Amino acid sequence: MFAGDQTEEREAPHAPGVFFTFTNLGAEELAEAERGGTRRHAALAGPLTPERIAEAQKIIREQGAGLPNPLLDYDPVTLIRFGVTAWRGPGYDGRPCTTEEKAVLDPPSLMWAALTVLEIGGI
Repeated sequence: MFAGDQTEEREAPHAPGVFFTFTNLGAEELAEAERGGTRRHAALAGPLTPERIAEAQKIIREQGAGLPNPLLDYDPVTLIRFGVTAWRGPGYDGRPCTTEEKAVLDPPSLMWAALTVLEIGGI
């Protein structure tokens, strides 16, 4: 299978009547999203001191390490930039599905769309 071979329209579970069209990503697009996730983590981490490492380990233990979250490895905005090809419904009709518009989606729509891109790609 190649990038763009699979296209699927889905209704946003948090916004009835809103539909996004998704496509599967290619290897380079997925790698770019992964690089974006790495850059985001590096920017958030700052210098790794023993105190920061201990604090991070504490948070992981308290929040239940091992719970899968596929978005931890990828930049959600990059995923939807490549994986969302169209949208329709209240608030979306007449609004272009451009890179700029995708970047300003509300958090629930952004996270749902990014997870759906990964799901369609079998990740």
